[in-house]
Amino acid sequence: MQHPGNVAALTAVRAAWDALHPVAGAVRGLLARVAAASGEVMLGLAATRRLLADERHLVVRALLDRIPNLVGLMEVRAPRRSHLLAGRRADLLWGRPHVAEEVAGVRFHVPLLAEFPVNARGLPGLIEMILTALDPSSADTVVEPDAGIGGYSLHLALASARVIAVTEAPQLDAAWANARLNRITNYQFYARDPVRALEKALRRGPVHLAFLHPQGIGLAPGVPRALRQAGAVRVVYLGRALPALARDAAALAREGFRIRQVQPIDLSPQTSRVQALVTASGETEEIPLDFRGFPRYYRGIVPTKISGDSAGL
Repeated sequence: MQHPGNVAALTAVRAAWDALHPVAGAVRGLLARVAAASGEVMLGLAATRRLLADERHLVVRALLDRIPNLVGLMEVRAPRRSHLLAGRRADLLWGRPHVAEEVAGVRFHVPLLAEFPVNARGLPGLIEMILTALDPSSADTVVEPDAGIGGYSLHLALASARVIAVTEAPQLDAAWANARLNRITNYQFYARDPVRALEKALRRGPVHLAFLHPQGIGLAPGVPRALRQAGAVRVVYLGRALPALARDAAALAREGFRIRQVQPIDLSPQTSRVQALVTASGETEEIPLDFRGFPRYYRGIVPTKISGDSAGL
């Protein structure tokens, strides 16, 4: 299943393929990002080499008027010896380097290569489950390794006293920009080892809650022990790679965190991808879970209409 914006972008490239023939040998594939809230589309050409100036202008001329709601064209440097289409570098060919997205009243500027949940329409329900499982209060500090550009962090900040979020250096500026966009200030983003971030956070007081959603390889070494040393009493883990989830659950158990609940999550219908939301605690009593908690966390937040302009070369 594909978003209509992705289909339109692919159709446009196929229609313009003759005009793109001079760069066809360097193009390995396409990457598209479509914002569910605004309908904005960003397209990236994954290239095995850096395009020349005249080739970049050729790409812009060939595609600019063919893709509905297009706000940006990017050149993405694709790894030569990998099945992946995207490396870490994306250069702007035309427009602006992000699409405007909104999730449960929180606005985001999402770059093409950002770590951000794909199913934005299903994300509010998942955030509801995460907040209900964590059950943060206005006095709690929440830590979130692998925070990306703040897709979960900013929602956590609205429900807690403070969020300590760790992200990769290439996404740090976008994370801060999204926090400023929503005028949320009770957060701290770090681009450092998550264990060191936890050690620093502990200097200001215990960190009682943690939200974990690592990428395929799982948690960084030392994180489960660092969580225990930081005073974490509840951990909510969104497992995207089930083998890594099994390893990390065992590591958390060795540090005294007991698995209380496992909830399967299907954010990619009609595919084999299934995630799992795991709640663990160091406490002896069972955690009461109440999935009616969503309005509590979002009371008073009004969705904002998203608009944006793009500038040419």
